[in-house]
Amino acid sequence: GKGEIITSTDGITWQDVSYDAWEDENAPPYSIACGNDVWLLAGGFSLRSADFPNWQLLTDVFDHTFIQVRYMQGAFWAVSRTKDNITTGSLWRSNDGQDWKLVERFPFIPADVAISSTGHVVVAGADYSKFAISDDLVSWQLVDP
Repeated sequence: GKGEIITSTDGITWQDVSYDAWEDENAPPYSIACGNDVWLLAGGFSLRSADFPNWQLLTDVFDHTFIQVRYMQGAFWAVSRTKDNITTGSLWRSNDGQDWKLVERFPFIPADVAISSTGHVVVAGADYSKFAISDDLVSWQLVDP
């Protein structure tokens, strides 16, 4: 069905800000994060709001579907699957939720990302059977337990 996002600035009056493309059951929102008063909604079509509750469509990442988005250590982090190849995915980073930089590509579909206070990064595969681990975002160790 349709993925819906309903927002409120006061908790009393609510507004439906759902995006028409979410009518496609493969495009609903999956995850939401907020950092520095910027909201990011990840899904088949990702949205950003720097002036809540107004949203804009992110257009520079159309070849990827953001699956999970987090705000950690002063930046937005997202894991994605590649739209034309459903067996691979990537890790992305953005300071503002608008301009995204590719960090790493993976030979699996990532489902989640976590970063420790000491900078250890773990990207978990969709079924949590594969992991990628890095201390510097350059060298990655693939773990397939």
